Order: sequence, then C-alpha cells, then structure tokens
Amino acid sequence: VEATPENLGVKQSDLVGPPPALAGQLITFTREIVDMLKTIPGCKLAFYKFIPRYHHHFGKQCRVADYGYTKLKDLLESLPHVIQIIGEGAKTFITLAHKAQVRRFTNDLLKMLKNQPEKQFLLSSFPLVFEKTFFKPLSIYDYGVCHLTDILTDIPENTIFTEDVTVAT
Repeated sequence: VEATPENLGVKQSDLVGPPPALAGQLITFTREIVDMLKTIPGCKLAFYKFIPRYHHHFGKQCRVADYGYTKLKDLLESLPHVIQIIGEGAKTFITLAHKAQVRRFTNDLLKMLKNQPEKQFLLSSFPLVFEKTFFKPLSIYDYGVCHLTDILTDIPENTIFTEDVTVAT
C-alpha cells in the first residue's frame, strides 16, 4: 500500500480493544466475572446461565451494549486473559483462563503463608493450612487442575521458595 496521507491516518477499525471511554467499565466487568466464578464450584458455569447468575450475584442487569458489544459471546471472548469459553451448543461453559487461575492460586498461597508463624509450611499440610486460612476444605479442581503440583509449577519465579526436607523418623 502506498504511504499517502489517507492511508497513514488511524481508523476506528484499526484500534484494538475497547474505546477508552469503556475501558474502565470493562475492567470492572472483568473483576466482577472473576468474583462471580470464584463462588461457583470448579469456577465453571454453563454459558446459558451466565446472564441470570450475573443478575442474581450482583443485583443488576448485564447489558452487553454497555461494553461496546452486541453479543455476550463476543464480549467474553474479548477477555481471553481472564475467561475461557469451552464446548459447543448446549454444552458451552465459561470458566476462568489458566492464567487467571494461577494468579488466584498464587494470591491464596501467599495469604496462607502470611498466616503461618514462620511464613512456611510443609506441602503435605497444604490442605490443612488452606482450610484454616479460608474456612473451607481444599478442592484443587476449583483452580482448574487435577493435582497440586500442576499449579505449583506455574507460579511465577521468585514468588515462593520451595525446598526438599527430610523428616527424621
């Protein structure tokens, strides 16, 4: 394409993301979705239940047009760093993206460590420390993984320090 004054201008269709006026609202919406999904076992919700669940959880309507979209699916797909849409048709679900789950888990782990007198605990006592910190039993599936070690390996470097210890018997 020839570099003419007409071609050098920025067009609305060339911009990525929401218009600046809607960016703040979209950030708030993103936080709301995370908060809502965290309350659901497995952080997984049927797509068709999203609007009623949002209304029930926050006591307000979810109007897709408020965020610059015409379809809920398009709005949710614009948040790949937070939301994943999996499945098709009647079996479509909304869940937190792995990156968001790792962020959640990391924050929860740091809260657990802060509550410990020496800011440390054995991995074998993880479920007990979790229950004492959050007053509910640990379900690792709520973080989107099957094994604790699956998510521990994804925690950003220099966040926690792990070491192998030998317990004398």
